[in-house]
Amino acid sequence: MTCLNYLPITSDILFVCLLLRCVAIVADRPATVDSRKKIGSGSAMAPRILIIDDSPEVRYMMRKLFESEPGWLICGEATNGKEGIEMAERIHPNLIILDLSMPVMNGLDAAKILNHSMPTVPLIMFTSFQTDVLREEAIAAGISKIVLKSGPLGELMNCVRVFAKDAA
Repeated sequence: MTCLNYLPITSDILFVCLLLRCVAIVADRPATVDSRKKIGSGSAMAPRILIIDDSPEVRYMMRKLFESEPGWLICGEATNGKEGIEMAERIHPNLIILDLSMPVMNGLDAAKILNHSMPTVPLIMFTSFQTDVLREEAIAAGISKIVLKSGPLGELMNCVRVFAKDAA
């Protein structure tokens, strides 16, 4: 059980829980001597990840988690869907992780546009919400996978690994 099962969800509590889980995952990883690869080197394509989330705490947690993986690169961060679309067109990520609920433009509306302009780029929705209706709307918008923020962070990491491997 996580602390989210017992406390009302606030952004501070969510951040602390996600950060603690991030630290636990990174701490379990054996140390290596600068094993980071250049993008495109090796047998698998290293993910160039764009994070779109209005919470600076969640973006920070994801950045720290992903940067702990050899070869993974956070190529950009955006605070809403509109900003994320503009950034994606400039930096050409090969994986996009986006939140559902954001100001200016939500994740579903952004996903529709991103899926149209970058149909080969996987879109992972990292959200606090999941319903059957959302799942259907996400599929229609081009979302490749929905990962719950309250779930294990290993699920998000595994999704990125799978999509990075598929892109190779």
